[in-house]
Amino acid sequence: MIEARGITVRYGDRLVLDRYDFFAPEEGLTFLSGPSGEGKTTLLRVLAGLLSPETGQVSLPGRPVILFQEDRLFPGLSVWRQVEAVLPKGRREEAGCWLELAELTQAAHLLPGELSGGMARRASLARALALEGEVCLLDEPFAGVDLDRAKRVLERIRLLGKPVILTGHIPELAALCDRTVEL
Repeated sequence: MIEARGITVRYGDRLVLDRYDFFAPEEGLTFLSGPSGEGKTTLLRVLAGLLSPETGQVSLPGRPVILFQEDRLFPGLSVWRQVEAVLPKGRREEAGCWLELAELTQAAHLLPGELSGGMARRASLARALALEGEVCLLDEPFAGVDLDRAKRVLERIRLLGKPVILTGHIPELAALCDRTVEL
């Protein structure tokens, strides 16, 4: 079970999460929805261990990987090299599998400046998934990605067999998930 119990986070005087409890199963897709600024990204950062809450505890079944809202691509590396860079030396040939999952095989040679916003988002997603943590925390993984492609990629992510918590604003994607949590 993925748990966050009694989480309180504030930024200055602004209370973002107030003794918030969150639970997700150890398998399947959990969709976090809600208006912008309601704490979805903050909750993911707490779950990932990147932000310490004032109060509360977090329990994950293993090491998390996180996809941030910002793509954070290395400017001088091709899409292939973006993914290859996070793989252990003996597994770098697997980059193609992650690019295929994100439907980027044809763009493997392109640099970040040559990508559309949706392509850059999928390159960042492929790189994050290649890290192979036990829990995937994906912050708006399909921003700028057309709905049909997002649905296909989401179904491939499901096949990884890991718990995935993702944020977003697209009801059609929430409907494909096993569970939706409104913040």
